[in-house]
Amino acid sequence: MTKTTQAPAFLLANSWLETIDPTGWWMSEKLDGVRAWWDGRQCVSRQGNVYHAPAWFCVGLPNIPLDGELWLARKAFQRTVSIVRGRDSGEEWRNVTYVVFDAPGVDGPFEERQKFLDVMFQEHQPRHARVLPQVRCSGP
Repeated sequence: MTKTTQAPAFLLANSWLETIDPTGWWMSEKLDGVRAWWDGRQCVSRQGNVYHAPAWFCVGLPNIPLDGELWLARKAFQRTVSIVRGRDSGEEWRNVTYVVFDAPGVDGPFEERQKFLDVMFQEHQPRHARVLPQVRCSGP
């Protein structure tokens, strides 16, 4: 991986307290992938290192920041790390998916950013990316 000049501003999870009622909060499946920020031209790690994704992997992604994970499969975290951190794993990237959580480059609340992602992914249909479904929490 190559170091960039600045690490992206990822939103990170916090510990949940049982005294907090999450009813109405947005939630999604917890993936065991490698967190990646799409800066509009490349995928970057939480520390600001560039993942050297092949050009074909990035076709169809927008030129605005996206937040998500590079994901291979359940129980495949170590294999995912090996692929995305390697410089010579081009063909192995065909099994990786960029699973997008958010579009922080779009103005507006979370719901508007999710609508943008839905429309953008329907129109451009990037082959190696998808939006992670979000649902409202119905209670503790």
